[in-house]
Amino acid sequence: KKDTQLLTVPKPIIRGLAGAISAETGPPSSFLPNFMVRGQVINHIQKVAEADEFLVKNNIDLGTIAGEPLMQACDIRLIGGPGRSDAELRKGLKQWLVDVTPTEDGRQYNANLARASLLGYNAVDGARDARSMSYLLRLMFQGQYGGQVISRYEETKNQKKRRK
Repeated sequence: KKDTQLLTVPKPIIRGLAGAISAETGPPSSFLPNFMVRGQVINHIQKVAEADEFLVKNNIDLGTIAGEPLMQACDIRLIGGPGRSDAELRKGLKQWLVDVTPTEDGRQYNANLARASLLGYNAVDGARDARSMSYLLRLMFQGQYGGQVISRYEETKNQKKRRK
């Protein structure tokens, strides 16, 4: 039970996930006890798990999902971001389903922890994406880009100055 309740996941990560999935209703998570925030994250993960199970068990062809339903399916899993094509979103959704579907080789598998980890990864991936408008978050991950984020930031800043 300790593993499925995500009790081993540090508080800052749980609070970050809660903010990323907008699980917070009412007061900000900084005012809520951690067990309530953790419960909101687990509830979200369980809803995602039900949707994953539906897609896998019914063998839904992801190629038939497009537009708004595809965006919704990816949004609840924090897959993608602005400017991503349907093909990129489908690829991300397909990889998600592969990653969260347990293999039948007898290994122990904590589905909640796997989904929480993937949600965190997808949140960071979306922030690192060059098409994201969040310069601050991309600057935090500039080591992944070798400095090109700063040059794009400076380029955009200079373009704005030239327009004035």
